[in-house]
Amino acid sequence: MTRYDDPIRDRWLRGLAERLRAGAAPPRFSDQQIDRLFEYLDQHPLLRGTEDESTIRSALAPLWLRGGPSLREARRDLRAGLDAGSRCPCCDKFAKRYKRRLGGAIARSLAWLVLASDRSIRAGDGDGWVDVPETGPRWVVRGQPHPKLALWRFAERREVEDDSPTRSSGRWRPTALGRSFVRGEIDAPAWVFEYLSEVESVSSERVRFEEVLDVAFDYRALMEDR
Repeated sequence: MTRYDDPIRDRWLRGLAERLRAGAAPPRFSDQQIDRLFEYLDQHPLLRGTEDESTIRSALAPLWLRGGPSLREARRDLRAGLDAGSRCPCCDKFAKRYKRRLGGAIARSLAWLVLASDRSIRAGDGDGWVDVPETGPRWVVRGQPHPKLALWRFAERREVEDDSPTRSSGRWRPTALGRSFVRGEIDAPAWVFEYLSEVESVSSERVRFEEVLDVAFDYRALMEDR
């Protein structure tokens, strides 16, 4: 019976995905080997639906080994339809480029994260990491705006340990850029264009922290109450 959470195989797969994203040539697998690998990814509780899975499938899909369209042509056709959304001819997954707006929910979650990180540092709890699921207010935990902070490089997520049973640590902290944005020292792109959790481009329109708050939110009062 196949085990679908083999640590050694998982580390190898993540390393393979990293090498493929860096431009390395895909290994020479047989169709049968690729089929077994895809079966493993289909059943995996953590790798399934990740960027690593998408990278591996795109590079090793049997279509380009069996006389179908070349990988370069498949990628070209896929990217041509990203704005409207299209289905990958290699792995049959739906792919889309998303236009993300820097709105009030993202700005408010950043302000909360800065305050929570500062409290953590003052309490001597480490380097300012915040356990969002455990300590976040209901509107942050339910709405999940904080992962979008990484698209603007306003926050970073702590990596999970190799033996962790979860995909995400849930711990975040603001970057220096995020702190500067909240303090009103810098502006930021009003929109980012995201594909596979990576920013491909940003808008020329710029906004400041106070301009994107769409509800009453007294950040100065919060700062005074720290």
